Amino acid sequence: MEALRNLKFEKDHDGTIDEASTTEAEDSAVEPDPELEAEIAAIEREIDGDYIDEEMLVFADFETHLAADELTNPDIRIKVIGIDSDNPVIQINDDIYRGSYDFAMGTNVFLEEDPEAKSKIDPLYSLDPPKMYKYGGQSQKVLKMKRIFATPKADVATIKTEPEADLLEETKTTMDERYLVTRSYEEALNLHLPFGCFPPRFIEGEQNGEKVVHRKATALTRVDNDMEDDAAARDDPRDVDYRPGMET
Repeated sequence: MEALRNLKFEKDHDGTIDEASTTEAEDSAVEPDPELEAEIAAIEREIDGDYIDEEMLVFADFETHLAADELTNPDIRIKVIGIDSDNPVIQINDDIYRGSYDFAMGTNVFLEEDPEAKSKIDPLYSLDPPKMYKYGGQSQKVLKMKRIFATPKADVATIKTEPEADLLEETKTTMDERYLVTRSYEEALNLHLPFGCFPPRFIEGEQNGEKVVHRKATALTRVDNDMEDDAAARDDPRDVDYRPGMET
């Protein structure tokens, strides 16, 4: 009986038996494990997570800065700079806009024209709409755009890298003069006197701060010099022969 079974097996399998093919057939017959495949996919996503690009639909709100007919122009020129930054820049023709991201109060739904769609409205009760639209996407992120004006960049060759020595000296002198004391204590108090009034007291010595006051030399005219000389001679008790108009 065993010999007949062996003979029948040899007739059904002409040639030699390949062990490798038998193993592949057994492996192909094994059903895949969904949990194992999900775990492998999660590991691959974790490894390649830095290289995955995520697409996001954003609604750019130009408010009243951009007319609707400008976007329908077939010759429009649009350039986007730094879309992944905090403040992207969009150039539309010759106008430049800078945006900032924000979240919408609800959800912005985008519709696109569907030329193949047919209206299901009964024409007996209502006219068919001129255009049919279909769902195109939705977004909760808004890019609020504001108009900005760019100025031409200055030539690097015309910019002075280091200020001149005269300018530095003038700046230093100006800063030093800001901290100079130009009035004594008594003079500073007398600035608040009403017109026609006399100072109630006189401050003398170190209390008046004369040592720290820096007086600016002013050019006096010849008439002023003569008047000062006459006043000094008039007050001098040793000059008994003084007469007004007499030169000393």
